[in-house]
Amino acid sequence: MVMTAEARTGVLHQRVLVVEDDEPVQRLIARALEREGFEVISVPDAAGARLAIGSGEYHLMILDLRLPDADGLDVLTQLRELTEVPTIIVSGRGAEGDRVLGLTSGADDYVVKPFSPRELVARAHAVLRRAAGPPSAETLAFDDLEIDRRAHEVRLGGQRVPLTPQEYELLIVLAERTGRACSREELLRWAWGSSPDYQDAATVTEHIRRLRAKLETDAARPRHLVTVRGVGYRFDP
Repeated sequence: MVMTAEARTGVLHQRVLVVEDDEPVQRLIARALEREGFEVISVPDAAGARLAIGSGEYHLMILDLRLPDADGLDVLTQLRELTEVPTIIVSGRGAEGDRVLGLTSGADDYVVKPFSPRELVARAHAVLRRAAGPPSAETLAFDDLEIDRRAHEVRLGGQRVPLTPQEYELLIVLAERTGRACSREELLRWAWGSSPDYQDAATVTEHIRRLRAKLETDAARPRHLVTVRGVGYRFDP
């Protein structure tokens, strides 16, 4: 058995186990997840999956149903005795009965091959959000700056600051990643659900400029929305 580990430090430092014997598909999934900052461990078979789960902690598992040494559903049933790690099944079996069987066997989502890497990443984020439950704090507070998730509004010095929906989404994405430098490409994915292939990354720069004008005392010398040269932007508390 060959186990490959391709790691990249991510915003959430979350670890994903990919169980897939088709090497091109395995690499496609790994690259898509790593671009989002996940750490990815890839194994090609059921034996590798059992070994990985027994020796490490994972936040998410992506499981192919057609493995060389076992049926994926049998693997999922066995692994459920060891871990409750959220699981996304990827399979060429797209019939309704197959999807229902996969979900009732303990999977959290079911993706049919061929699939879009962007769709798989979006589903991974959705599954992880559901697993994490509601945010631990309804309000993010940074001295005189408050972000009220429940009211979907921002206050500065107690006064409401009118933001567009996209400005608010970008601010939330940065504030939830306090202290982490985020590239414009990452911010496009997280705040817009897009990429430089479909949208100009300069969109991020313009929205940062607008946020600074509304939230910073001195937009030329921002306190919270800081430029990280050669990387992108960072939110400082």
